[in-house]
Amino acid sequence: MKAQLKAVLTEMWKSELQLRTYKTRDALPFEYKALRLLKDLQQKSRAYVAKTTVKVTQLKEDKRLSGELDKIGSPIQKSDYEPDEKRKNLLKQALTVLENRKADGFKTDAGPKKAAGFKDPEREVLKATEQYMIVAASDQPALYLPALAAGRKLLSAKSGSLQDIALLQKAIVKMLGTAQSVPQLPTSAPASTLSQQYFNHLKKAKQSNGF
Repeated sequence: MKAQLKAVLTEMWKSELQLRTYKTRDALPFEYKALRLLKDLQQKSRAYVAKTTVKVTQLKEDKRLSGELDKIGSPIQKSDYEPDEKRKNLLKQALTVLENRKADGFKTDAGPKKAAGFKDPEREVLKATEQYMIVAASDQPALYLPALAAGRKLLSAKSGSLQDIALLQKAIVKMLGTAQSVPQLPTSAPASTLSQQYFNHLKKAKQSNGF
């Protein structure tokens, strides 16, 4: 390889000699020869590797698309969406539980009034209501966080107080929202109402004039 590189260098010097004497046409044969020698060296320095192929199993055309699909069922999508009606019923049950505790579940000892302990079904209702209130508190913390603390106090061993029940009831009523009034159809058409007012006004005018 070194001998070939020396031969390339020799041809390039010969070409340089012709170029220095302004004989560009005479320099071309030496340049072409140097180029051929360089190309030969380039091809010799390359390492060729045989192409490898992946062997795959031949598919049988007669068995394609012939599988049994009787054990494959349609996908069932389960939704965790809880109807709003269930939420409202639970909140109403919580209001009933709190109202019952406020009515007959307090002791009349000296000091602040304390609520009696809740029964297990009542505690379950209040705990479920607490989950809804946590979601509401994330949107309006100033309104629902105090009520959430009051509800947890009622479920604790201290049982809370009458003020805690009132605060929790107020928040639950806010969560339920006010019932929207259903628009009613007018009993008479606007044109007939306007004509009725006109005749009433005309009748009053006749009475004032003595007719």
